[in-house]
Amino acid sequence: MKLSQPALPTLYHTQFWSSSRPLAVLEELGLTKEAGGPIDVITITEKELKSDPWLVANNPQKRLPFFYDPYNDLKLNESGGLVQYLLETYDTQNKLWPAINDPTRPEFLKLLHFGPASAYHVGVPILFRYGVAEDSPLRTSEENYRAKINDFHNFVAPTLQQALGRHGGPFLLGDKFSAADIVCGYDLMTISFTKCAKELLEPFPQVKDYLDRISQRSVYQKLYTMPASGGAATTSSSKKTKTAAASIVSAPVTKKIKLSH
Repeated sequence: MKLSQPALPTLYHTQFWSSSRPLAVLEELGLTKEAGGPIDVITITEKELKSDPWLVANNPQKRLPFFYDPYNDLKLNESGGLVQYLLETYDTQNKLWPAINDPTRPEFLKLLHFGPASAYHVGVPILFRYGVAEDSPLRTSEENYRAKINDFHNFVAPTLQQALGRHGGPFLLGDKFSAADIVCGYDLMTISFTKCAKELLEPFPQVKDYLDRISQRSVYQKLYTMPASGGAATTSSSKKTKTAAASIVSAPVTKKIKLSH
């Protein structure tokens, strides 16, 4: 498929990659063209990401997510910033984020960017210790793998567990599901597919139960469910949902990839 400048604001996406974060926001808000909304979603292959002339010219970093708005020639990559932009532009009723004067807003902004800025850089190296080929340049060293496990135990899981405890759950900001749950849920989904998922989650029962809850949401299942023939393993947190990391570490992706943040 040869790409060209889109007529609508468009999110470029590859299943299970970091573009899943902004796509989940669009899905939860009913903003996709498929749902009658104003934003198109184009699913691309890794080959198209790296070699399609129009896409490379406009996304020279060759990273996902990539969002293009033809109305103002806007080009955005980073998932945390893109999610915030989508909320500010399209979620005028604050369905997925607190209003400016809401006392939970500062913590929301922290958690919104905590996922891609911090948790992502812990979860992916853990996943890439045993989830890629031994000779892959992406394979995490044993030393770094153990260091990242410590990071998960010392600040990633405690950050989430403290938010759940402070607000009484069931979500990070309390009773209301928000984009912070979408962003951090992506990183927990990655963790759930690591070889040491049980070791990582068992000391944090609130976080494990939280992952169980959000993994039952229809958008989560739509985005992170493998096709019936895909053969993905079930998550450690929910045996009902076949999910994502099997694709992240599938054979075509054991080369150098750009998952973005």
